[in-house]
Amino acid sequence: MSITIKIIIGVVIATLVGLVALKFIDSGSIMQTAQTTQEVTDGARNSIGITGYILNPGNYLLDDNATMGDLIEKAGGVTNKADSRAYFTDAVLEKNVTYYIPPRYNPNDVCSVDEIQKVNINTYTDPEELTFIDGIGTNISKAIIDYRTSSGLFKTLETLMKVSGIGNATYTKLRNFVILADA
Repeated sequence: MSITIKIIIGVVIATLVGLVALKFIDSGSIMQTAQTTQEVTDGARNSIGITGYILNPGNYLLDDNATMGDLIEKAGGVTNKADSRAYFTDAVLEKNVTYYIPPRYNPNDVCSVDEIQKVNINTYTDPEELTFIDGIGTNISKAIIDYRTSSGLFKTLETLMKVSGIGNATYTKLRNFVILADA
């Protein structure tokens, strides 16, 4: 057998090994991000999920009265693209909720230094401010203001789902375009 054939066989084998390895790596990352929050308790510990711009998204067992800071720490921290204005580290978490950490910059543009246009849901007063988001009208915007007036400031983005008229689909449209604090 000539040396050329041996080299070709070696390259083919290396390629196959690489493809198999990538398949296992991709499967692991898909399984990690596709987890859903279920009621899991271990004594006084509850399963709480976190997704988005977090280093290790997934579900974590945390004590009752755990905070967003506890969850972020357990998940290894946020990425450098995470928007720290969209969460309060001292917010007490609810069990059976998956929390989302949104991006500060456009996630579709790797080199972007332009921040995503966002509205502070704890301070805005003009219902027109949220209408730049596709599918969000003044009725939803007014409902957010009404909820904030009756229930107090939003401590997590997920609290938006308690607002009348906001379900999973509307929450998903909103979550990258709203913040809880200006700094």
